Amino acid sequence: MDRTEISLQKLVVCSFLVFASTPAQAQITPDNTLGVEASKIIPNVLIKNGIGDRIDGGAIRESNLFHSFGEFNIQDGQRVYFSNPSGVINILTRVTGGVRSDILGTLGVDGNANLFLINPNGILFGKNASLDMRGSFVGTTANGVQFGNQGVFSATNPQAPALLTVNPNALFFNQISQNAAIQNNSIAPAGKDPAGVDVLGLRVPDGKSLLLVGGNVSMDGGWAIANGGHIELGGLTEPGSIGIQTNGDNFSLSFPEGVQRGDVLLNNRAIVRVSGNGGGSVVANARNLEILGNSKLFAGIDFGSGTANTQAGDISVNTRNLIIKDSQLSTNVSGEGNAGNLKIIASDSVELSGEIYDDKKGSLEGILATNPGGILATLGEVGKGKSGNIYLETRRLSVSDGSKIQVATFGEGDAGSLFIRAKEIDVFETDKPNFYSTGIFATVGIDPRTVKLPKGNAGNLTIETGKLTIRNGGEIDVSTQGEGNGGQLSIKASDSIEVTGDSPYNSRISAGVGDRGVENGLGSGIGNGGSITIETPKLSVKDGGLIISSTSGKGNAGTINITTGSLSVTNGGQINSLTGRQGNAGNITIQARDAVTFDGVNSKGFPSALFSLVNTGAVGNGGNINLTAGSLSLTNGGTIGADVRGATDELPGGQGIGGTVDVKVRDALTISGTDSGIFGSVGAGAIGRAGNIKVQAGNLFIKDDGNIISSTFGKGDSGNISITANDSILLDVGGIYSNVQSRDAVGNAGKIDITTGSLSLTNGAEINSFTRGQGDAGDITITAKDAVTLDGFDENNNYSALLSDVLAGGVGNGGNINLTAGSLSITNGGELGVRVRGATDDLPGGQGIGGIVDVKVRDTFTISGRGSGIFGILGTGAVGRAGNIKVQAGNLFIKDGGLIISSTFGNGNSGDISITASDLLLLSASSYIVSNVQSRDAVGNAGKIDITTGSLSLTNGAQINSFTRGQGNAGDITITAKDAVTLDGFDENNNYSAVSSNVLAGGVGNGGNINLTAGSLSILNGGELRVSVNGATDDLPGGQGIGGNVKVNVQDTVKISDEGSGIFAGLGNGAVGRGGNIDITAGSLKIQERGGIIADTLGQGNGGDINIEAKDLVEILSDSDLDSDVLQGAIGNSGDITIKTGRLVVRNSQIGPSTFGEGNAGNFKIIATDSVELSGQIYKREGDNSSEG
Repeated sequence: MDRTEISLQKLVVCSFLVFASTPAQAQITPDNTLGVEASKIIPNVLIKNGIGDRIDGGAIRESNLFHSFGEFNIQDGQRVYFSNPSGVINILTRVTGGVRSDILGTLGVDGNANLFLINPNGILFGKNASLDMRGSFVGTTANGVQFGNQGVFSATNPQAPALLTVNPNALFFNQISQNAAIQNNSIAPAGKDPAGVDVLGLRVPDGKSLLLVGGNVSMDGGWAIANGGHIELGGLTEPGSIGIQTNGDNFSLSFPEGVQRGDVLLNNRAIVRVSGNGGGSVVANARNLEILGNSKLFAGIDFGSGTANTQAGDISVNTRNLIIKDSQLSTNVSGEGNAGNLKIIASDSVELSGEIYDDKKGSLEGILATNPGGILATLGEVGKGKSGNIYLETRRLSVSDGSKIQVATFGEGDAGSLFIRAKEIDVFETDKPNFYSTGIFATVGIDPRTVKLPKGNAGNLTIETGKLTIRNGGEIDVSTQGEGNGGQLSIKASDSIEVTGDSPYNSRISAGVGDRGVENGLGSGIGNGGSITIETPKLSVKDGGLIISSTSGKGNAGTINITTGSLSVTNGGQINSLTGRQGNAGNITIQARDAVTFDGVNSKGFPSALFSLVNTGAVGNGGNINLTAGSLSLTNGGTIGADVRGATDELPGGQGIGGTVDVKVRDALTISGTDSGIFGSVGAGAIGRAGNIKVQAGNLFIKDDGNIISSTFGKGDSGNISITANDSILLDVGGIYSNVQSRDAVGNAGKIDITTGSLSLTNGAEINSFTRGQGDAGDITITAKDAVTLDGFDENNNYSALLSDVLAGGVGNGGNINLTAGSLSITNGGELGVRVRGATDDLPGGQGIGGIVDVKVRDTFTISGRGSGIFGILGTGAVGRAGNIKVQAGNLFIKDGGLIISSTFGNGNSGDISITASDLLLLSASSYIVSNVQSRDAVGNAGKIDITTGSLSLTNGAQINSFTRGQGNAGDITITAKDAVTLDGFDENNNYSAVSSNVLAGGVGNGGNINLTAGSLSILNGGELRVSVNGATDDLPGGQGIGGNVKVNVQDTVKISDEGSGIFAGLGNGAVGRGGNIDITAGSLKIQERGGIIADTLGQGNGGDINIEAKDLVEILSDSDLDSDVLQGAIGNSGDITIKTGRLVVRNSQIGPSTFGEGNAGNFKIIATDSVELSGQIYKREGDNSSEG
């Protein structure tokens, strides 16, 4: 054989062996469309430190090199490189054979050129696929590439390239194949990123572009890496043209409007990454973009990279539907510099759910997640700079199960802002356990895996939507847990907002300082919280949902501003502003055009509430609550409160001033149900002042144990309560209270001011200011244009009442009660009282001065029913003084056991009673006006009683009485009546109608004087005008003291008629002292039908004098008496009797002084200027030697 032939044989064999060892050569098949410029494959050459296949040839058009293949596939382990002739910038490779390209090995460029791979029938990158080039890479299923006006380099209509000398400017899709997809499964080693971390997959050089443009684009576990560069994913499934913009050797795309796009899928831990040393951007244009199965698409600045001026690139998504499940779309700064922005436009929906789990552990129940899912722009815990902004716009947004949309700083620098616009937003958790919170966040946050305190300001969060739903633990939050201020939260919902559910966590809209750190035990923030602004026609917070602004760090909480049509807070929902450490709580402002409702409690016992709190352990002031509404309803435990919370076993009480509650309601404010109401308090162990409560409404209804309360249990005053109701206030089994609540409290109760059209307290309702601790009760001022009613009692016999008290154990003064009304009715046990309460089994009596009752009634004041009335009391064991009572009215009717009483049972005086009734004062049926020293143990004087009226009538046992039973004087009684005074009759217990001032059995003190001035005086049917020192009883010794005097000045006639009727001054059996005098000045005096005027002594002491001056007539008829007597057993002298009159008539009656005891009868003097007519007895008697005449 010829040696040449042998050589040829060897060459053939070698060629065969070569082709047999690289079967893909048959799969990289140049077509014939380029003619003499066809591509050439040079196998087994040394390229970039390894053996590979080189592709030469192609058509060069200035800076563009064109290749054309029938098939283009690279086998696993195969390395294929394009030659890069000098001056070539772009290498464009088309596949015309109608089959997909499978890239299972390495695809590269032996030079700096950019590479375009164009196959309309699809491109598959296998697990071991990799890119090795120094330029950018574009993989596309487009039909061709447009070159301006010069033409198209087409894979479906392959022609030799003409003068395609300009840069490519469009990807041309005109024949869409069913298989026109790009699949990237590559996880091949791809070197290290700028931070030195191993990376995988398809990687272009740092700063370059990687574009995968379908059809559909999917990544099943594959990675795409362009550190600091640019990645675009997307495609078209309808004919159209995608623009290409060139910036050096980088490319970006512009998608047409109105052309259906392909789907983009990242699944099974797929990674798209452009983070690096700055730059780095990602764009996805898709019909549906799905990021699933612990996949990530992210940009940013890597650890150890960047400077203060470094700027990372943006992430932009334009799709119809975006689904991110157990995955993440994010930009992050772990180095130094500013993160890029995320812009997401999803015309239909965005669905975010789940968290990212460790590769080895998987998403098994109970295994902790390593990263939150969702959309994030963050500054990492070691980062310095600024996190990016997020802009998201869609029709429907859903965030659930540990997923979130978040702009945050965990390092040193500010978080970006977050803007969301969606027609519907749903944020929620299911029963799936989550490590991360679910929701929408703009925060300065502590990474739950660390305890490092970040430094920076949170970004602003703006949401514009139609309907927002936050449920089952979902959250929207702007807060700072580091050193920096919280962001501003603005939510506008054109339809409605609903925050609902407390399982597993409270659903919430929140802004705060340090609250998350405290909840997780990780630390506290330093800075001011951001504000919350909400605008919506309908806002619902229910089932434990929260809207909250708080500080539990060092700084002030932000404000909450809500503008709505209607607000419903039910089943334990709450709107709160609080301070939990050092700083002030924020103000809450709610403006509701229509109804606001707070109703019910949740299963954990938390009420539906609007709170401003200085929490336990906090130092700062509470925020103000300003609520304006069409109507307001607080029911079944619904609450509005401004509190300084008390101490616990672990923490001291709060220190600060509680916020003011200011409520303005156009129509009705209704408070109904136990624990429902408006509250302001200083808790036990707290230091500060409770907030004031201001209410303005058309009508106010408080019923079924509802309340308005301002109280102090700690050190500090309770707040004032101011209520204005244009039409009416109705309290029915409800109350309004301002108090010093506990015995340990130190501070004053606030004032209560009420202005209304009419006021009604029924069935045990109360308005009450009291002190149980050390401090004064507050004043109560009520101004009612029309009627005020206090009526009835509840099932526990608590009477409807208007009170200001010093309770047992309290040290302080009672408040004044000032009531001005058109009319006033106190009935069926109703009470109006100022009291210093007596001792109990456990507590000493109160110490202090009772307040003043000042009542002004334009028309009629009625007191009716046993126990009904006005009371000024100093109780048993109490020390101080009972309050005074002042009444002014057109008419005053006291009947059926009604009372006006000022009394002391303790150590101190009872108060004065002053009554002015311009027309008529009527007491009937066992009713009383009393000022007294009530108990034998009491030490003090009874107060005065002053009455001024047109006419006065006491009937059926009614009495005006001042007495002493203890140690002290009875008070004076002064009655001035322009017209008639009548004392008539007795009640069923034979208590006679009377005006009296007495020292009762056991009493030690002087009786008070009675001064009566009237047009006329009638004492009938047992009626009495009496001053006495009463005698002993079976249990008590006689009184000791000087009886008061009776002075009557009547313009016309004094008439005394019927047995037992009369004017009496006496010293009773066993009494010690002196009887009082009786002085009468009148036009005429008529005593008849066994009536009498008697001054006598039955004890030890002299009887009083009787002085009568009647200008016209003294007439004593029908077995009547005018006597001054020392009765048998008495020791003392009877008083003198002096009568001056024009005419004296005595018929069948007796007049004169006498003694039947040990003492002398008094002198008897009659001066009658006209005549004396006698048919009875005029005498002076002294025992057996009495003289008669």
